[in-house]
Amino acid sequence: MTIKNKKKEVKKKSTSFSVEKKWVVGENLATNKPDKVTVFVLKNRVKDDNLTVELSAANGWKASFSNLPKEDADGNEIVYTVSEETIAGFKTAISGTDENGFTITNYNGENVVIPVTKKW
Repeated sequence: MTIKNKKKEVKKKSTSFSVEKKWVVGENLATNKPDKVTVFVLKNRVKDDNLTVELSAANGWKASFSNLPKEDADGNEIVYTVSEETIAGFKTAISGTDENGFTITNYNGENVVIPVTKKW
């Protein structure tokens, strides 16, 4: 009789998300909008140099990240966020989550309206 033990495969949890850049440029203000910007992914608030992307008009100011681990080696949940390089003359507002995607809005005026959804 031959007995084989099979190791139960544990499917690792993963996440995917998109990032989109929006520009809100005041009509009476000079537009010094760059041709491209670099976006960084943060894992638990720490920049991961391996997860960067350049957004530009060529890619529609959009990109996505996929198959990222949802847990670290110890089984703790990884919280993903994004940031970008500083753009002279613009203020930045980032909204979203790794569950529904991120939107980075750059504006050069005094105020900008950013939609927010509160979930209970």
